[in-house]
Amino acid sequence: MRHIKKIFVLLIALALAAFTIFFILGNQTSSSIKFFTWSSPELPIATFLIIVFIAGLILGALLSWLALTRARMTIKKLRKQIAKAEKEAQLLTEQVIEAESKIEVIPAKATTE
Repeated sequence: MRHIKKIFVLLIALALAAFTIFFILGNQTSSSIKFFTWSSPELPIATFLIIVFIAGLILGALLSWLALTRARMTIKKLRKQIAKAEKEAQLLTEQVIEAESKIEVIPAKATTE
């Protein structure tokens, strides 16, 4: 099963590499991007698209990391609350046991009528 997974990942990587090569070869037309007064140098369209794709990967990874960090902080906070609640439950259980040991058992009077 492990070998099948490795072969599958290798095939996906090869397909992605082939797609990338065909994409670059198919988009060799030069273009520039203008944004207000800034203008980029003339580069192939594929270059711009790859830059945007990489920027998206980095931004997505950063946002995922932030969400994961926030979730970990929440988990840590909840674990502390659970530990506190367990200690409180243990203390209350001990108090109940102590109170029960102090209660005198009074035998019930038998009624005969």
